[in-house]
Amino acid sequence: MNSNNAQYESMLSFESRDSRNGRRIAFVNDAYSSDDESYSDGSSATSGYSSRASSPHDLNDVDDGGVVFENTKPLIHTLEYILCVKEMCDVTFLAGKMKEPVYGLQAVMGSRSRFFYELFLSKKKARTKRGVFSLFKKRAKGESVPSTQACHAGDNHIFIPVPDYDHEVFRRVVSFIHLGHVAVTTDTVIGLICASTEYQLEDLRKACWEFVARCITAETLPELLKSGSPYRKRPQVKLFLQMISKMR
Repeated sequence: MNSNNAQYESMLSFESRDSRNGRRIAFVNDAYSSDDESYSDGSSATSGYSSRASSPHDLNDVDDGGVVFENTKPLIHTLEYILCVKEMCDVTFLAGKMKEPVYGLQAVMGSRSRFFYELFLSKKKARTKRGVFSLFKKRAKGESVPSTQACHAGDNHIFIPVPDYDHEVFRRVVSFIHLGHVAVTTDTVIGLICASTEYQLEDLRKACWEFVARCITAETLPELLKSGSPYRKRPQVKLFLQMISKMR
């Protein structure tokens, strides 16, 4: 097994069945660890603490013989909270036909996804051009324009429509980008495959395909087909249908 396979296979931390509706569920985590990263310092993988220096800044802060302790769990919990509060986020996606809001942080999404970095940059450039055009238009009409403009907290907030994905699918994509983990279910996996392909989230895409391969049964097939219906024109759905035809 090559290293790439080892990485994305480890992302499916476990698979279970939802007792409420019989859905198959997999929990995907993009934090890859191997046996080589085990330590004898008493730290636990589940505690969120580590004695490793996780960045060059950590190394600069520690003298010889020093130890860096990091606690990542509180940060994850903080991000989970921030994503629920519109006022603490600076990008709102309007997902699906109902334009339901999904909140995010541009800095986090832009640093973890090249696709979103370029998307945010293009939105900001377009808004700057509109602002300059509006300024010149006011001057041309002889309207007074203040030399200094007051800065408002919401000036950096952008709104992006996402009509091609339903709210729950896109919310899980945004959650995965921010938190590094997401629950994949039979009623969301096809949408997640399409979204992770479009947004270039390779780890999530591989893990979702693996989940599909594991969970296809006569029992789950109707739900998988139903969940893929909104995306039936996507090439990923065609691949899914080919996978089913080969199984028959």
